[in-house]
Formats: sequence, structure tokens, C-alpha cells
Amino acid sequence: MPEETLRRLQDTMKWMQWVVIGTVLSALTLLALVMVFTMWNTFRLGQNAQAVRDLVVETHDTLCAFKLNLVVSQRDAEAFLKTNPGGLIDARGNVLISRDLIDQGIANRQNTLDSLTTLDCEGEVIS
Repeated sequence: MPEETLRRLQDTMKWMQWVVIGTVLSALTLLALVMVFTMWNTFRLGQNAQAVRDLVVETHDTLCAFKLNLVVSQRDAEAFLKTNPGGLIDARGNVLISRDLIDQGIANRQNTLDSLTTLDCEGEVIS
């Protein structure tokens, strides 16, 4: 093989080696970037999941407080009607809040309580 051909072949081989090395380095760099992005994204998803869990707990606690308040209001209204069957009447005998309005409030609260029956509140004294 002539020396000139051999030199060209060696130059081409060197060039091909650099292309292969460059391609491998580029692929490794891309892989490293993908790994960094994946780790960052996993970390962010974990933070978001924790924020969602915190929000769920806060919402649950708020709904349980609301449910308990409804139960207490319901009991108070029913007890009030037992001692004041005509509603809220002033000293002169004027009806300030009619029994119908109190009954309507009781019915509305009961509808709301019925919609919250699946809400599990620990330590609740609700019956």
C-alpha cells in the first residue's frame, strides 16, 4: 500500500475516532442532563405530593369542624323548639322568628349533614 494512501487512511481513522468520542461524550452529557432533570422532577413531585397531603388534611379538619358545628346547631334548634314550640316570641307576644323558619333551618342543616355522612371525623360525638 502506498505511503500516501496509508497516511490518508490513518487521518480518516483519527477523524472517525474523534467523531465517535464526540458522539459518546454528547450522549453521556445528554444522559447526565436527563438524570439531573429526572431527579429534580422527582424531588418536586415529592414536594407537591406533600403539599397536597397537607391541604387534604386541612380540608378534612375544616369539614369536620363544620359538621360538628352543624350538629350542635341542630341540637340547639331542636331543644329550643321543645321549650318554645311557637318559635321566638318577645315579651309582648310578637313572633320574632317563626317556628316555620326554625323548622326550615333544621331541615336545611339536616340536608347538609346528610351530604356529610361519608365524612369520617375522629373523636366526634355526633348522633
